[in-house]
Amino acid sequence: MKEEKVLLEIVTCFLEEKKFVPQEEINEKRLYALAKKHKMSNFLMDWAEQHCQDAEIRKKIENDYSNQIVKDTNENLEFEAILHAFEDAGIKTLVFKGFLMKAVYPQSYMRQMCDIDLLADQSNFKKAIEVMKELGYQYSYDAELHLIFLKPPFIGVELHKNLSYRQRERREIF
Repeated sequence: MKEEKVLLEIVTCFLEEKKFVPQEEINEKRLYALAKKHKMSNFLMDWAEQHCQDAEIRKKIENDYSNQIVKDTNENLEFEAILHAFEDAGIKTLVFKGFLMKAVYPQSYMRQMCDIDLLADQSNFKKAIEVMKELGYQYSYDAELHLIFLKPPFIGVELHKNLSYRQRERREIF
């Protein structure tokens, strides 16, 4: 599929700070759908401004881009608030998974995420739950290895009990 090749070229040009020059006609709707499926539609912004002929697709890309910047900004602010609150409460915390990967990208908004993953030390796990509630997070459910907390409209936090299945032991949290 030539749209896959074009998407990779667009991302490569973006990361290498080169100008993307289209070599052939493509199906713009298919390119957008592919980028959206892989959570990469923000990488299409420069292409959309310079090359996209379909006004509807261009508008979707612009909306995705703007929404992702808003979401990323809020995630970063919430992340800092949680870390400070945990530190103030004396809760040792380990940040891992997707949030750490943001540092690999040229801009943090390029790494779309579903949630923030944190490991709170077991001795203060109940205190961590209370801090999350104090910060306005709503307990959603227990996913065995982690608790899910949500803060509408779009911030999710996985508060991990353990790092692996091997470490798990069924504990009563509440």
